[in-house]
Amino acid sequence: MTGQDWVVLTELTDHDATALGVVVALQFIPQLILSPIAGVLVDRFDRRRLLLGAQTVQLVLALILGMLILMHIAKLWHVFVLAFLLGCVGAVDGPARQTFVHELVPGASLANGIALSSAAFNFGRLVGPAIAGVAIASVGSGSVFLLNAGSFLGVIVAILAIKRRNLTNAHPIRHEGRGLTTGFAYLWRKKPTLIVMAAVFLVNCFGLNSAIFAATMASSELHAGPDGFGILTSSIGFGAMIGSLATAALPRPSYGVMIAGTAGVAATCIGAAWMPTLWLFAALCSLIGAGLMIVVTTVNTFVQLNTAPKYRGRVTGTYMAIFMAGGPVGGPVFGFLTHTVGPRGSLVLAGAAMAVATVLFVVACFMHRRLSDSALPAVEAFVLESEHH
Repeated sequence: MTGQDWVVLTELTDHDATALGVVVALQFIPQLILSPIAGVLVDRFDRRRLLLGAQTVQLVLALILGMLILMHIAKLWHVFVLAFLLGCVGAVDGPARQTFVHELVPGASLANGIALSSAAFNFGRLVGPAIAGVAIASVGSGSVFLLNAGSFLGVIVAILAIKRRNLTNAHPIRHEGRGLTTGFAYLWRKKPTLIVMAAVFLVNCFGLNSAIFAATMASSELHAGPDGFGILTSSIGFGAMIGSLATAALPRPSYGVMIAGTAGVAATCIGAAWMPTLWLFAALCSLIGAGLMIVVTTVNTFVQLNTAPKYRGRVTGTYMAIFMAGGPVGGPVFGFLTHTVGPRGSLVLAGAAMAVATVLFVVACFMHRRLSDSALPAVEAFVLESEHH
């Protein structure tokens, strides 16, 4: 994605932000729309085969774009088409990859397995752009896409090496009835999960767009050059790595971790707004990266573990659509706020948003506790009845 944005801005246009916005929209909108629908496929079909198909298509798309760039025949419309196709494939790949963990890891270690998978995904999301920037500077944008294609080949080989007989649940869960509507009905009855999803949307909007405040603080407030920006992004990545390992070590996700994580990020964002030097700000950036990683990884694990197996693909697909919406929505909003009130003011507003997310987690916790054990089978009965009709 970073290489794609770089090519559009510097090689195919003269820093045309509109063209870049179109590419981002073409890649993310299909995932926002199709992820819940893709969840139906994940619940109905062999997840291993879905993953193989998705990874193969992504390999081909990366290879095509890399060759077009290296041959100097790439056009802007090529990137538009490939970005749209990548978004469509990603809508299937995400839910399939996340729910496939349930077939790989025994029940006793399932929470840790989901946490590791989610941590790897979110860690890559935070530090990937920095790695891509170094790769583009070293070998060029076209070669970066070929390296990307090679990475998909590694994943395909790994999936092929997994034998079906070794899977915890080797057979796909087949669903009868109205797949998407019953999935939404099931999720609607689980109000605490919906509130948790709303909270993580806020976290994604105002927290995971950390590159914006890092860049603006480095350039306009701390008067640091590219080296200073690199220090800040590395600090966020280091914190994210620590947060990933810490979350994966937890036995099970809990509301306490979510509440403490967002409250800590809120306080740290507000404190970071007052930091006078680069190194003090970098230290708090590490704490922000760790807190964000702990929250999003815990929520992902919580959503999957608190979903009935037959609806896991659809609920995960819906969750991913909500989670990913935070990027394209939060990026422009956070950028506008930074331009309006300055980077320090935007950090305070980000802290306020994290405080609101903390309140939402508290509300979800109390609602969850109010649900007695006898109420949970009632939810299942409601969904089964809707399927029957």
